Amino acid sequence: MQDTKPNLPTYFTPEEVAASLRVTAPTVYEWLRSGQLEGVKAGKFWRVSQPALEAFLKIERGRGGRPKNAAAPPAGPVVQAEPVPLPLTQNAVPKGRAGRRR
Repeated sequence: MQDTKPNLPTYFTPEEVAASLRVTAPTVYEWLRSGQLEGVKAGKFWRVSQPALEAFLKIERGRGGRPKNAAAPPAGPVVQAEPVPLPLTQNAVPKGRAGRRR
């Protein structure tokens, strides 16, 4: 006898998606509400299909994983400035209780 089980996609809860992506559940709910992540709402419960999750990840990888409105990273190498030592003067000591003895 053949198995007549329909070929339905696998569905995940937002909590399962959050755990697998290592983000918080509220982040996943925000993605669902904003339409960034496609999901199905059954009553008050959200579900995300495996194909929808894969499509979301493909788009995110293409953007470099940056949020929608985030600025692009600067072009070229990032240069760290050397710290400049400040001369100690009498004005460098804060006035008030910190400098007084009891």
